Amino acid sequence: MTDPVDELLHESGARWRAEQPPAPRPDVTRWRRRRWLPAAVAAAVVLVAAGGVHAVTRPAESVPFGVAEDTSLIVREGAEVEATGQITGTPMRFCAPATTTGFDAGTCPHGVPVTGLDAAPDGDVRLRGIWKAGVLEVKERLDPLPDPVRDWRTPCAPPAGGWRSGQADGKELDRYVLDEHPDLFRRPWASSPDGKPGGDVLVVEVVAGDMQAEGRELRSRYSGNLCVVDAAGKPSLKDQKGIRDAVIEPLQAIMRDKANGVYALGGSDTVQVDLVMLTPALAERLEKISPALELRPWLRPVG
Repeated sequence: MTDPVDELLHESGARWRAEQPPAPRPDVTRWRRRRWLPAAVAAAVVLVAAGGVHAVTRPAESVPFGVAEDTSLIVREGAEVEATGQITGTPMRFCAPATTTGFDAGTCPHGVPVTGLDAAPDGDVRLRGIWKAGVLEVKERLDPLPDPVRDWRTPCAPPAGGWRSGQADGKELDRYVLDEHPDLFRRPWASSPDGKPGGDVLVVEVVAGDMQAEGRELRSRYSGNLCVVDAAGKPSLKDQKGIRDAVIEPLQAIMRDKANGVYALGGSDTVQVDLVMLTPALAERLEKISPALELRPWLRPVG
């Protein structure tokens, strides 16, 4: 019998890949969607576009919190909490946006019981209430917050004559970046001059090696629009794999026990843990695995 957690991880991965905007090359299955936090500070980077080097400033990703440094996400008895999800079942249950597979398909294994609603609302709803004895006592119904929007803007100036339209075959670039030199690069991503998803400009971030030489190597393997970014000091693909490998087994063990409410793992520079709620006991267990996990609880304290 297929392990339901392995199936869940497979389905979650498929969902992340499906949400990744289409790349300007056909081999998009080798990309993995990253989840980005709001920008915190600006960092100067050096960008290499076709024909020149340009110094620009762009926002850096915010540093993920660890359990040891930030306990504000822990849900304690009597806390005022909030989440956005859907109501299902009788008695009513408030469901997190988790992928369900196998025997759980169409059910609500990742959610909490609720009281205080006269009828189940249709679609997504944001509820605020008090967490008491394992039940969300709803005190207020609110409109859902808008989904965060990532800016996919190309971080390079256009070459002379502007960016070309259309896609190019990226198999040779894939092989060079992903297979042969994962210690030199980060995962390529598709950008556009207007910041919208599905652009035709491929961005490759170089973390080590000779910037100019690697730019030439990349362009010899890719004929489409290419923006090569100096990302020295950031984790490479090899580093990111090491980060995941160090924690994946104990996290999967926690994930297999549905009582813990962990329903997705992701991330690139960090390991993101999506879970129903962060209890004091679960926070202690996760901190023992790594204090630098990026915890993303669905039901969280207000304020």
